[in-house]
Amino acid sequence: MVLVNGSPHPKGCVYTALSEAGNILRENGVETEEFWIRNKPIGGRIDCRKRVDTGLCVFGGVVNEFLETAASFDGYVFGSPVNWARRAAI
Repeated sequence: MVLVNGSPHPKGCVYTALSEAGNILRENGVETEEFWIRNKPIGGRIDCRKRVDTGLCVFGGVVNEFLETAASFDGYVFGSPVNWARRAAI
């Protein structure tokens, strides 16, 4: 299970929540790995369909890093900060 931290803060509230979820998963025999998006930009989707051909996003960066990590896992838990009663755009 990949625990995806969408917060720009490495050890903030989202990290804490994902850590708790990870503890419970590991107690139940589920292998986990953390993936922190950091402050890296994520390109918007432009429907270029290049990922179908190459398996990678044309914008590169953190999206491709995630695709490489996610390929070896069966599940994902996404954590996103809530700012002003809205979730972040992840």
